[in-house]
Amino acid sequence: MIITFLHDEPEIYPTPAGGKERFIMNLAYELAKKQQITKINIITRSATLSKKSISIGKKIKLFKYDGYELPRKIIEFCEKSDILSVHLCSFSFPSFLTNKCKVIYHLHDVAYATMDRGSHLDKSIAAFYSAIYSPSKFVTSFYKNLFWWTKNMTPIITIPRGINIHEVNTSMKDCDIYIKRFPLNIKNALDSTDFKLFFPHRLNSFKGEHFLREIIRLLEKRGVQFKIFLPVKDTN
Repeated sequence: MIITFLHDEPEIYPTPAGGKERFIMNLAYELAKKQQITKINIITRSATLSKKSISIGKKIKLFKYDGYELPRKIIEFCEKSDILSVHLCSFSFPSFLTNKCKVIYHLHDVAYATMDRGSHLDKSIAAFYSAIYSPSKFVTSFYKNLFWWTKNMTPIITIPRGINIHEVNTSMKDCDIYIKRFPLNIKNALDSTDFKLFFPHRLNSFKGEHFLREIIRLLEKRGVQFKIFLPVKDTN
């Protein structure tokens, strides 16, 4: 079986730029362990690749394409692949039918596309897909509620993103050692008895940060003392 991934954002290898890139590479590494998977292609526009193609191990190969050659290359890979896994947010997948290749789409966000940023949401209804994969029940319900008017809704399958406990699970002793390196103001905040809310991604990443304002309003309404921890670029 041959599986091809289609990726449209910069820097997927050697350092994944974000969650989508990390998801694709981790999935490719795991699939490469399967005996029935003979080849894994990754089509990318990655600006960090110095060559047109690069091999990773025996089964994985990255191909760098951009511009007018990209649509033709997508068709060529479709013809020789069994599954095409699409992860596009900047442009829509070409709407052509193929008898051999199953084309699946992965939802990575529920943001609306604008001239300043891409989105996976609108791209999910822009082509003929065999199935759409959703990372959570929330994204699945959002998709169904938004696109209820489509005549033939593509089957959407919820597959929660797993966490490798062998990589992220640490003992309390390790946590204590790490916390000791924090600035004094952060250590004091962690030691407080206030309700603590951890928001682990950028405020401008369009991943539900608008809920933060509502959570703050509810906590203040109930008179709950709270502290919010989140990554910021400055101290303002």
